[in-house]
Amino acid sequence: MLKLSSVALLVGSLVLCFPTFAQVTTEKFSFPPVAWTSQSPSDIVTIENGTGANLIIHITVNGGTDAGGINVRNCGATTRINAGSSAVCATKDPASPVNFNTDGPNAATGTYQVRQPS
Repeated sequence: MLKLSSVALLVGSLVLCFPTFAQVTTEKFSFPPVAWTSQSPSDIVTIENGTGANLIIHITVNGGTDAGGINVRNCGATTRINAGSSAVCATKDPASPVNFNTDGPNAATGTYQVRQPS
């Protein structure tokens, strides 16, 4: 009888603990996506961080025929994002905003979205 109670207790504990480990947490962005376009290398898109808060910026470059990639500045080790790709930048320096522009004669388009980590 004691063995059966121990097994039942163990199984009951595992069943009760399982939902704790199966939970999925989805982080939500602090701000809605922003559409951007860079028509030429001199058409620079700048994402300001005027408060110096920690920001996570997700940049997506649209793909497609003749789509341009972008050159990125102040995004850690990322200096270029190809068409059809994306990158994540972390910044907290208001003096060095993340900025980017098309890397060639073809326009580049996409979205960026900003999140403030909690």
